[in-house]
Amino acid sequence: MSFLDLALHFDAREQPREAAWAYELALQEPEPTLSTYCNLVALYFSCTDTGFFSAHHLPMEFVDAAYVRALALLDQAERDLGWDPEIQTWRHHLREQVSAADVDPSVYDRLARYESATLAKLLAHLSSNRHAYQEEARALFSRSERRDTELQRYINSFAPLGLRVDRRG
Repeated sequence: MSFLDLALHFDAREQPREAAWAYELALQEPEPTLSTYCNLVALYFSCTDTGFFSAHHLPMEFVDAAYVRALALLDQAERDLGWDPEIQTWRHHLREQVSAADVDPSVYDRLARYESATLAKLLAHLSSNRHAYQEEARALFSRSERRDTELQRYINSFAPLGLRVDRRG
């Protein structure tokens, strides 16, 4: 079993500390993937949520380091993989959610124009009053239905907000 397989195993069982450990080791293997980085960034981001870290009985040292490590992972991903719109979206989203920084919705809209920018499409969809990128958001929710990773669970947390229901006759 590879470290990535082990990380996915722990992530599916909602064991964040063990999953983080295995993801970190998977990133040390040759040619780490963008999805491995994104899974770990999403996991660390969730660890900063009070309800999440309380429910999982995470030690405060781990929680305190989670946001800093998530930002460092984005830098590492960019060094390893080059510029990527998904990395940039996570960078803006983390600043917005954790630091309460204002991120202009046009930032997500610009990033969403790249084919691989799935999170940007979702955030652009939500910031457009659920008009833009509706099909992309629907497809992302569908791909994340299994909720096998914290990233999928995080994406699905937007599902109640994410799809516009046309109530006209």
